Amino acid sequence: MSSSDSALRGHPSIVRNYLLSNGYTILYTRPMARLKGYWDRVFFEEQYEVNFIVRKNGKVYAVHVTANELSNQPNQQDLMQQWFPIFVIFHVQSILLMNLHDESVIEIDFEIRKPIYVRQKQLLLNAGILFTGILIGIMLGFHSL
Repeated sequence: MSSSDSALRGHPSIVRNYLLSNGYTILYTRPMARLKGYWDRVFFEEQYEVNFIVRKNGKVYAVHVTANELSNQPNQQDLMQQWFPIFVIFHVQSILLMNLHDESVIEIDFEIRKPIYVRQKQLLLNAGILFTGILIGIMLGFHSL
């Protein structure tokens, strides 16, 4: 058991009470996911776990509780290696990092923008569906005459 695990012992109920009293609905407690991948023939596996998945005002959050002292300046490497996989794997809209050491709550957000070719492809697909619907409507209109 790491020092941060022993520091968190007994605190889930405090965090749960905090979340509930601040208008969050707890959806899942201690969800876990495994990410498996291959690089050529080399197998990799990583396990991800958060303390809670919660919802407030229609927005879903992954909640990670820590008792470690954090620096005030996040770095890009931590965001991409530690927090972005949680954002994607648990399919949440934001991450709440609750620090019991200094009693702070930090919200981590990501914005994913699709490349232009993906947006153009989606636009063409939607235009094709609309055009097909119009043609079917015209055909049904002439058929009913």
